[in-house]
Amino acid sequence: MDSLFLALCDPESSGPSSRYRFSTQDLIPAELCKKAAFHGVHSLLLANLKNTAWQDIASREWCEAMQKELTPIVRADRARCLALRVQGERILQVLRAGSIPVQLIKGADFADHLYPRPELRSFTDIDLLVRPEDFQSAQDLLRDCGCQPHQSGALKHAETYGETAFTCKLAGLQLRVELHWNLVNSPALQKAMSVTLNDLLDGHGALRHEGRLLLAAIHAGTGHQFDRLKFLLDLRQIFRGLRKQADLPWLSERITRTGCRQVLAMACWLTENLFQCNDARRLRLQLGMKPPSLLWRRVLSPSLILRAHQPNIADALRKNLYRQHLKKNPVGPIPMPVDTSPAKQREPL
Repeated sequence: MDSLFLALCDPESSGPSSRYRFSTQDLIPAELCKKAAFHGVHSLLLANLKNTAWQDIASREWCEAMQKELTPIVRADRARCLALRVQGERILQVLRAGSIPVQLIKGADFADHLYPRPELRSFTDIDLLVRPEDFQSAQDLLRDCGCQPHQSGALKHAETYGETAFTCKLAGLQLRVELHWNLVNSPALQKAMSVTLNDLLDGHGALRHEGRLLLAAIHAGTGHQFDRLKFLLDLRQIFRGLRKQADLPWLSERITRTGCRQVLAMACWLTENLFQCNDARRLRLQLGMKPPSLLWRRVLSPSLILRAHQPNIADALRKNLYRQHLKKNPVGPIPMPVDTSPAKQREPL
């Protein structure tokens, strides 16, 4: 059933393949919707189930039951995303008016640039990335515009932690704002890898798909140990966007200076194997990156990702083992790739 679930999560699905045959008795709508909500792919499932082609392999009653379960979740999610967008734009205006370079990352940016329709990608907070030297000034401006510091508990090494959180209210909703100066939040992990605003932007100060690739891999791997399918779908969409042409020298230089080679190699391998994504494999080979060792492919496997909504002690230990591995294994430089393709003007992504 995992292959069916993955097919329903495809943002660019044209309909089901004839190879999907299943008994609806084996797929209880409430349970499948719970899994989709955990992985953050509920909007994608609802959109794809509205394609009548799915009724060729499932009964109309089953599809309608799925839509009935998903619709209220998706409606509430879209209302929150709209509020986050409005508040996020207000905060961006405040920071820019204060002459602070800032980049909206993940959530709304991924929805707008990676998916066929923005509403297909859900998000739960506002993520902002500023330069380390502007971090304190940005916090002061957030307080001035009504954001309240939020801390769920005391942070170890709080002064070197890569983010701080705020809350604000809009239309009766309490919204979370995360201000980052480093995408790698943990000071222990920062010894192995570090990604700041300047590492993500190109020579014109723009965030392109190459920068989003580093961002998505670091966020998924170091922040979540790849525990949500949504994060790997982001990566799949980025690989699709880089299919025609990627700036390999830029990527290689940033991989070297940020130390994210291992986590990016895992991101490529997981995306390749979960979705049979040749684009991920192609780019990994172009960058001269080997797949993770057999040990780490077994520790952090595609099957572990797909069952993350059913946590158990063994899987939690495996994820923590991977995190400890990243802490203790800072990477060295990798050779610059040679692009042997004919020279041509770089197409916009």
